Amino acid sequence: REPADVELEIAGLKGTRRWLQCRVAPIHLPEIAGASLLVVARDVTEHKRTQERIEYLSHYDALTGLPNRSLFQDRLELAVAHARRRGETLGVLLANLDRFKNVNESLGREAGDELLRDVAARMKSSLREVDTIARLGGDDYAILVEGVTAAQDVVDVAEKVVQTLAIPFEVKGHEIFISASIGVASCVNGACVATTLLESAEIAAARAKRDGSGGYHVYQNEPITPSGRRLTLESRLRRALDNGELVAHYQPKIDLLTGSITGAEALARWGSPELGSINPVQFIPMAEETGQISALGRWVLLDACCRVQEWRKSIAAGSGLRVAVNISGRHLQQGDLVADVKAALDASGLGPESLL
Repeated sequence: REPADVELEIAGLKGTRRWLQCRVAPIHLPEIAGASLLVVARDVTEHKRTQERIEYLSHYDALTGLPNRSLFQDRLELAVAHARRRGETLGVLLANLDRFKNVNESLGREAGDELLRDVAARMKSSLREVDTIARLGGDDYAILVEGVTAAQDVVDVAEKVVQTLAIPFEVKGHEIFISASIGVASCVNGACVATTLLESAEIAAARAKRDGSGGYHVYQNEPITPSGRRLTLESRLRRALDNGELVAHYQPKIDLLTGSITGAEALARWGSPELGSINPVQFIPMAEETGQISALGRWVLLDACCRVQEWRKSIAAGSGLRVAVNISGRHLQQGDLVADVKAALDASGLGPESLL
């Protein structure tokens, strides 16, 4: 018979589990009666654990342990199908923390991460087991409410979350009061599309943010007008960097006399999985208005410096290449541009003469 490959899970020391990858082949030994097997085993425990970790991170948020956006969308689509079949109501809540940036800036990112974990745990404890809470990225959380009979039941969950967050948090010895702006969208008898339901909750959350901190807004079948689309863009731009939706394209700069490439200009581009390609004419001014332009500028600076450094090392004639980065006037006003440029240069190892 041909050799066979077998993977075995065995008990290790002190209750641990180990995985072995085995190749089993029949052999004939004259001195031994009957059939014999030759088994060659290789310990693949670490490889197996790495695979499991990768699988876990593809569905769960590493910081809070909650489902991530991908898993939440899968569960939402399944819930819509179940609600349609059973004639039930379901709802989506999108919660964005208010003034979370102040915590990061005053107490540091470690304290901010601790607060995000505490908020996740507290909100989860206030929900039923059948409901799903996910972290979509940054300080955005989504809640899927299933198996209810009326839209008011979904609103009741939003009110409960507001009350839950009203109790102060203890972080690094500091008492912190945090609230959330919550968008509420419901679907009766499963008569909706999962992506549209989530988009409605995002629009409602953006309006709750504008109305004031610590409250919720119920989506009331408002048409997706240009202003509604803008609210959706504002909400999604907040997490676009965290989700890797923003990319830098590089437009070459060419010496017209020699035809050689002397450098490039960095151009930010945004491709939203839900909304498609967003024109920079739309999202750059929006980033300026909403105060996100400094974070966007820091990201472009770092990407540009790292990219041109790679070119200088990998291209034979690349030692003189330089990169140009456009800086917003708001970035100059809001952030410490000198520190941001220095951080990008230090991280990439690029000399300042190569950055325009």
